Parts: sequence; C-alpha cells; structure tokens
Amino acid sequence: MQQPYSISAPILSTLPIPRQVENHAEQIGVNTFYAGIKELPYPLNTASVWISCQCAWPHEDPDYEGLMFITLALRADHLYRQCQVGDIHLSHAVFPGTVFSTNPLATHWLQPNVLDAEYGFIGLQWEVSASDYHARYEQLRKDLEQLGPLSGMTQETLPAVLEPTGL
Repeated sequence: MQQPYSISAPILSTLPIPRQVENHAEQIGVNTFYAGIKELPYPLNTASVWISCQCAWPHEDPDYEGLMFITLALRADHLYRQCQVGDIHLSHAVFPGTVFSTNPLATHWLQPNVLDAEYGFIGLQWEVSASDYHARYEQLRKDLEQLGPLSGMTQETLPAVLEPTGL
C-alpha cells in the first residue's frame, strides 16, 4: 500500500457537491454516485465515483476483485483502518485533502473521530486496476500537485488483535 498524503488546495472546499452525495453523508455504509464528476476540474473529473457515509463498519468489497481504490477526502474528520497480512492493520487520520488507498478485498473501515461530528465523509474515489495501481497512484499524485502543495502523512501499523494485560 502506498503512503497516504494530503493536498492543500483551496479549490477542494469550493467544489460543487451534488445534493444526493451530501444527503447520504449522514448514513452508515458507503454510498456511491456518479452525478457531476465530469464537470469537475482536471484531475478530479477523472474520478470513478463520489463516495459518502457517516461511517463504514468493517467490511470487504468482493465485487471489486482486481481493483484498488484511491480516495481523496473532501469532507472528513475520520480514522481509516485496513487489515493486512500478519494480524496487523494500517491506521491513519482522514481530513479534507487526505489521499489514501484501499484494497477492497481486505477488511477496512472508516469511523468518525468524534461521535457528534459536524458532517460525514465525502470523497472522490478512483477505481483502478490492481496491476496498474502503483503507476496510477503516482500519476494522480503528480496531477493533484498541480492544484496545490502535497505533504506526507503518518500511517501506523497496529496489531489486529490486542492482547489482554493485567491478568
């Protein structure tokens, strides 16, 4: 998995987000929409779908076998986690401008940082072939850099199962 990064671009906070995308940002479970993407500026108009939710419980997406997801968060105050081989999971914060990837076949989830969050999660998602994933991730990074400066983010590797202590 590629390291997540963040883009600082004022245009991201002014994008026209379709009403149905905003309406579903308060629901549990990820919703996808296509409306209005082609009208966005490049490279945002190359995204596959809008995604929105309040949170997504741990799940896999077997219908997307052979693909990887690259997501740009537009509205977010969340924590993303994904299970990895070896009983570990990757964890990182997700705020507006965060770009991160998902293996849809791995267990993954998205949770708000606070229960009474002001708004849910809204993002743009690119669904790319797993065989082209690394090249597409790097190309999108270069394309997004034209909108604003990029900065790296910290990603933690944590045990997937916690051992009880004090017994």
